[in-house]
Amino acid sequence: MARSAFVVLAVLASVSTAACTAATEEAETAIDTNESDIQGGVDALNAEFDSIGQLAFRSNTASSNCTGALIAPDVVLTAKHCVMDKPTVEGSGYRMERGRVFFLLGPNARRPIAAIEVESVEVAPLFRGGYTGLGSDVALYRLKQAVPATIAKPLPIAPNPPRAEDLGAPFIAIGYGTQDAIGTSSTRKMGTVRLGAMTGAPAKAAFPTADAYVEAQKNMFGANPTPEQLAALRARYEVPLSDDYEVYVGAPATQGEVQVCHGDSGGPLLRRENGQLVIYGVASTTFGQTGRLCRDGGMYATFGAITRELLAKAIGDTCAPEGASTKLACGLDAEPATCAMLDGAGSAETSAYVQCLGNSCCSEATACFGDPECSALSNCFRDCAAAGTDAAATSECSNACYRARAGSYVKYTAYQTCARKSCATP
Repeated sequence: MARSAFVVLAVLASVSTAACTAATEEAETAIDTNESDIQGGVDALNAEFDSIGQLAFRSNTASSNCTGALIAPDVVLTAKHCVMDKPTVEGSGYRMERGRVFFLLGPNARRPIAAIEVESVEVAPLFRGGYTGLGSDVALYRLKQAVPATIAKPLPIAPNPPRAEDLGAPFIAIGYGTQDAIGTSSTRKMGTVRLGAMTGAPAKAAFPTADAYVEAQKNMFGANPTPEQLAALRARYEVPLSDDYEVYVGAPATQGEVQVCHGDSGGPLLRRENGQLVIYGVASTTFGQTGRLCRDGGMYATFGAITRELLAKAIGDTCAPEGASTKLACGLDAEPATCAMLDGAGSAETSAYVQCLGNSCCSEATACFGDPECSALSNCFRDCAAAGTDAAATSECSNACYRARAGSYVKYTAYQTCARKSCATP
């Protein structure tokens, strides 16, 4: 079974993803297929955690488990790689098309207090990039029926991605899966983890040198890695996180840190604010493992602008008729935002403004007029669409446009929402 410089935390239990032929591709995409859980944590028995459950996929030929969190009565937040066959390829197909997926609530997934089948799925439309190569590893399952409030209440999404002042701060990790070397699984565990990196190369936060990183990860290539494979792994030590879309959480197990591992995929990264649990991200990948035990911490997918649009639409969080909301759409700051406050050129810098546009364009806001980068982004997307290639190539082209000008994407969305005819400089 392949070992990897990062390990997707939950995949089909009966399928192992083969390493690519090119050494660089191997270092970027090798995936381990075991499943496990919060290691070193404690039982999460309190009813306030009942909005977090296990997502169980079952078919005639395969099965897998992930973790998910209720963010609306009928919407479950999880990881994209839990729901897609190939999470880096748009349109690659969904697992629910080959079987059935159930959201199992309660501290013991083998004896759930409720089990509700999934009806449909949506994924964040960013498929490449970042240290993990997954773009935005976020997905939403819509359930066939709402979870009664007497069983579980939805958890809110944090109004912002983690900020610089959160570095080193404690968060709560929670999930279901293998908890030890003998494979104990399917009970809800939780533990404290710390935010280790928000920008730059996460490998540098976990390993003091490139040599240490290579030594810890080289068994992903088997007993005798080639010089080319080792060189590719050394190059991966420098690969940065995707700002606002992923963070490094945790520390080596040798430091006593709780380890998030397989089966925790999609589990929320939580923090208690004003007495309420708030979601800051979902478990995505880990650096590696020894046997069934994970080590060295891992990555959580966080909610950048593109992902926040998906979340806001799913939970019905648009501006109220008077143009005010204290929730995700218009509430990026602690104080309630209003369309009047958000009007103007500067307002297009925030997702709050973009979501307010779903209600109305407020007044004659400038959206992204006068921004050459926004104009270039618009033209880049247009050229991708006009190229006439297949869907996968068009998606990769569009993702490259976004990566080159990510800072202008929110302005571009504002322009699109208000149906402006041009994003060019006046």
